[in-house]
Amino acid sequence: PLSIPTSLPIWESPDLDIRFEPDFYFIPPAARVEVDKMAHAMHWLVMLHKPRYFSGNVHINLETPRGLFAGAYRQEIHLDKGQVLETVEIPFSVSNLFELGIQRCAVTLSVGGRRVAADTALIRIAECRIADSVTIGFLPDSSGHLEDILRMTRADFRPLTERTLQTANLNAYSVIVIGSGALRNYPHFRQITGRLESYLRYGGSLLLFGQPDNWPQELLPVAFVPSPETVKPGDILNRIPDARVLNRPYVISQRGLLSSLSTKRPVPSALVSPAEKVLVTPQGAVLLSVSRIGDGQIIFCGLPLQDMIARLNIDAIHLLANLLNY
Repeated sequence: PLSIPTSLPIWESPDLDIRFEPDFYFIPPAARVEVDKMAHAMHWLVMLHKPRYFSGNVHINLETPRGLFAGAYRQEIHLDKGQVLETVEIPFSVSNLFELGIQRCAVTLSVGGRRVAADTALIRIAECRIADSVTIGFLPDSSGHLEDILRMTRADFRPLTERTLQTANLNAYSVIVIGSGALRNYPHFRQITGRLESYLRYGGSLLLFGQPDNWPQELLPVAFVPSPETVKPGDILNRIPDARVLNRPYVISQRGLLSSLSTKRPVPSALVSPAEKVLVTPQGAVLLSVSRIGDGQIIFCGLPLQDMIARLNIDAIHLLANLLNY
C-alpha cells in the first residue's frame, strides 16, 4: 500500500456530552389565545458535561415541535479548563398551535461546526391541577425527579429538612410526601414518629412512595413492610374501583395507567395494615392503599409512578394530582 505523509492535523471529537434535565416535561393546557400569542412561560435546563482538560468554544442548538417557541438562551459558550459542568437555562413558551400527544425536543452540541453530542426529550400537554389550598412538604427521592415533577405541577411545595421535621409546625403542610429511598438522607427520622402521628390524627395527609427492603419498622402508626414483586400489568387487581383516589378530581383508566409498564417488571409493593387496599398484586401485596389515622390518612403508592410520569403517561400524571389533592 502507498503511504502519503501529511502534516495536516487529524480532527478528534472531544469527549463532550449534553443532556436535558429532566428529559421529560408536561405542561398545563394553554389558554385559548390568538395563534400569534404565547402562554405559560417555562424553563428547561440543559446540562453540558466535559473533561477537565478541554477548553474551547461550543455551540448549542435547540429543535422544537410546532407551537413550542424557545426564548433567548446562550448558544455560543466558551468552556474553560478545569470545569466539568456547564448549565444552560432555556426559556420557552407554548401557543395553542402546540399539538396534543407526546412531542419531542432535541438539543445538539457542536464544536467547530461539527456535531459532537445530542439528546432528545419528551414533552406533552397534561393537566395536573393541584388545589391552591394544598401546601406540600416533601422528602426528596434518591433520583431527584420527584422535585422536577412537583415543579411541573406548579403546586406550592418545599423540601423538608430534618430540622423542619423536628421543630417546625407540620400542620402548615396539607400533605407530606416521602419519596422512594428518601430516608437515606434522614437518619434521625425515627425521632419524629410521635409528631408525625399527631399530624395525621389532626387531619394531615402522608403520601408514601415505594421504599427499599431496609425500611425501618415502627416508623408509622400502621404496619408497613416493603414486599417487592415482579408483575405483569394484567396481574394487578383493582379491589375498590370506585375509590376516591382513582376518581377525584380525575377519573383514572387502569388500562391507560398500566400501559406504560413493561410486560413484566419488579414493583415496590408493600404489606400495609390496616388499609383500604385499592390496587393489589396476585400475592396480596399493596400497590395503592389508604390507611385512615384519626382525621388524616396515609396513602401508599407502590406503583413506579415517577417512571410512568417520565414516560408522560397521562393517567399517571392525573393519579399524582388525585394523591396530592386527597
